[in-house]
Amino acid sequence: TYITDKPTRVALVPVGYGDGYHRILSNRGAVLIHGRRAPIVGRVCMDQFVVDVSHILDVRLHDEVVLIGRQGEGHIPAEEVARWAETINYEVTTGLLPRVVRVYLRGGREVGRSVDWWIGRLVDW
Repeated sequence: TYITDKPTRVALVPVGYGDGYHRILSNRGAVLIHGRRAPIVGRVCMDQFVVDVSHILDVRLHDEVVLIGRQGEGHIPAEEVARWAETINYEVTTGLLPRVVRVYLRGGREVGRSVDWWIGRLVDW
């Protein structure tokens, strides 16, 4: 569903509609990597989607990907994701299933993470 017209560097994000991430975000949503927006290219599949990281230096395996929220100078609010998905922000946030790791912040500092329900331990990203 996506054909590039120039050399493109992409990254695979292990989240999909099986995690509650809307398929309608195919070719229209974005995520944050290193605080920069990486647009979704192609379809959101059951367990993964692909983003264009051509403009983001030093992207590596296991880098943190933010679906909703802040990272560095970047910010993708739930309201923006809801506009892309043609829905409301509450549907976006409540629709994400437990295997999507949540990072809890207080005053900009991490105070906790959700447990990975597949293996019952904290996820080491």
